[in-house]
Amino acid sequence: MAAPEPHHLFHHPIADHSFSADRQTLAVARDINVELYHRSEGKFILHDELKGHDKTVTGVDVASTGRIVTCSQDRNAYVWEPSSSGWKPTLVLLRINRAATFVRWSPSGLKFAVGSGARVIAVCYFEEENDWWVSKHLKKPIKSTITTVAWHPNSVLLAAGSTDAHARVFSSFIKGVDERPESSVWGERLPFNTVCGEYLNNSAGWVHGCAFSPSGNALAFAAHDSSITIVYPNGPEQPPKAIVSMSTQLLPFMSLIWSGESEIIAAGHDCEVYRLRGNQQGWQITGSMEMKGKSGLGSQREESALNMFRQLDLKGSAKDDTLLKSVHQNTITTIRTYDESDGNVKRFSNVNWYGLRSLELGLFSRRQEFSSELQSQSYLDFEHGGNYDAKSSLFQVEYAVKAVESGNTAIGIRCKDGVILAAEKIIGSKLLKPGANRRIASVDRNVGIISSGLLPDGKHFVTRARDEAASWRSTYKNPIPIAALASRLGSYVQAYTLYSSVRPFGVTSIVGGWDSEAELAVDGQVGSGPLIGSGGKVEGTRAGGPGLYMIEPSGSYWGYYGAATGKGRQTAKAELEKLDLAAGTLSLEEGVKEAARIIHIAHEDTKDKDFELEMTWISTILGPTKGKHEEVPKQILEEAEKYAKKAMEGEDDEEDKPAEDGEKMEE
Repeated sequence: MAAPEPHHLFHHPIADHSFSADRQTLAVARDINVELYHRSEGKFILHDELKGHDKTVTGVDVASTGRIVTCSQDRNAYVWEPSSSGWKPTLVLLRINRAATFVRWSPSGLKFAVGSGARVIAVCYFEEENDWWVSKHLKKPIKSTITTVAWHPNSVLLAAGSTDAHARVFSSFIKGVDERPESSVWGERLPFNTVCGEYLNNSAGWVHGCAFSPSGNALAFAAHDSSITIVYPNGPEQPPKAIVSMSTQLLPFMSLIWSGESEIIAAGHDCEVYRLRGNQQGWQITGSMEMKGKSGLGSQREESALNMFRQLDLKGSAKDDTLLKSVHQNTITTIRTYDESDGNVKRFSNVNWYGLRSLELGLFSRRQEFSSELQSQSYLDFEHGGNYDAKSSLFQVEYAVKAVESGNTAIGIRCKDGVILAAEKIIGSKLLKPGANRRIASVDRNVGIISSGLLPDGKHFVTRARDEAASWRSTYKNPIPIAALASRLGSYVQAYTLYSSVRPFGVTSIVGGWDSEAELAVDGQVGSGPLIGSGGKVEGTRAGGPGLYMIEPSGSYWGYYGAATGKGRQTAKAELEKLDLAAGTLSLEEGVKEAARIIHIAHEDTKDKDFELEMTWISTILGPTKGKHEEVPKQILEEAEKYAKKAMEGEDDEEDKPAEDGEKMEE
């Protein structure tokens, strides 16, 4: 196999790609648009761009007639036809209430199928009488999101894989559009929505890819349990001749195509393209189609002395051994036939997506039949959720921290007789109503929470905190302890860093409250002897006290005497450290004044913008709030702000005061 010839296109994730029939035009789904590249002198040059969707494009396909179909998370599809003024789009109403996930033209080019998260497949065709595109739904017995579809050579049968671990074969016969298909092993009479076959993956894993053999007499599908299943049907209402399920020790395959009746080409999370051969008696992997011994396209660079020292400093090794020994450095998501003859694939293309930073077109050749392959090279960028970089840190969590660092300043102070929460609320418009859009919220009667970062994330976080508090109260008939609430919320936030389907919370939250110190009827202490009363109660024993925790986007949470987050956190932390809060001598009334002063000082960096001080407190059951989370009274808050402004003016006077006589200045 010859070495690849990379063709750099752009730096952005891709979802799908397709070539025109003459293989001179390449359509690539990029974000909310589709880019068209024209091949000229061995290079792919950007020629046009299809704009119409307002959410991420999830699928693109070019028909043999030259039409292009696209589908998107906006639940719509467009058919693009070439005209003298460019590409003319026609909106196709799919009538679905979830995102479209996959699209493919039929071999005839007269209709296309769109998979979706709405548990339906929309089969779309053009109605000449009304001059529009119409969609009909394949529904039963689909029970989950459609992940992939594949057409039979007769353009009537349609295979689909879904997240309910099933691969199914449907009839999509449209009267007036399709010719009546001949009898086959899949059935004789095939009205629309006839289920010709339904097959379950052995381990109930998601089906990622499926394809019919060139004759259409066999179906192969790849599932998330690293298996490929090949089905040989035996006729209508008859059990299959054979179902061959081949388990592998590789990572799961994402896509596959047939090359003849006895060969399959598959690729996926192992970042390599594999050949499989077999028949009804059995299938096996014959090997990888890539040359080994070199670490990706990005490894062919000069190992300078500077680079060697850089690797030693970063990773403790002079050699960068993070690159894989394959052309692809990340998951291969799609394989498409590029050139074929009599059902035998001569060329094929494939792309990857996860963590993609650069798309490359690499041409491969093999002496017998394979000669080109679309490559997308990532240089081993682990930016997708759930993956680590070389320093064992999560990029997505770091981005969430960056969002917090640009948020409004928020602080929490633990006093000897209560807890104070304070926030700087920037007034972005003079039309905003004072006191509205509050940043501090009550979770339970004795707990408050304040967040800095993305405001919608903070509101969702408050809702979750209230659910946890309500669950605890329902189970234990008491308010939730502050430590228990922080633990539950920390676990909830950490779960959002584990999966690629979600993103971390873009907020850091400070949770403050007062656990009631009232004497409990039964405090959980049990034993025997003269000091133990009935029911295991120790007379006179009291619990509770102030609690202050800060929960970070990673899910880590810590107990604090004073906590600060947001853009002014460094200044606020420095001021909090001066208060010696660990000594436990600061009273609640003094803490209100200090909180106001610290917020004003931290606001100095953005003093060109007006802000509103928001502050709440929680005291002991004998204090001003009777153990409840409440707003600081307006009169006390105004006095605290006067104190803060006066303190700041005093600091300015000290800085402007000239040196006294006899005082020497150091040069």
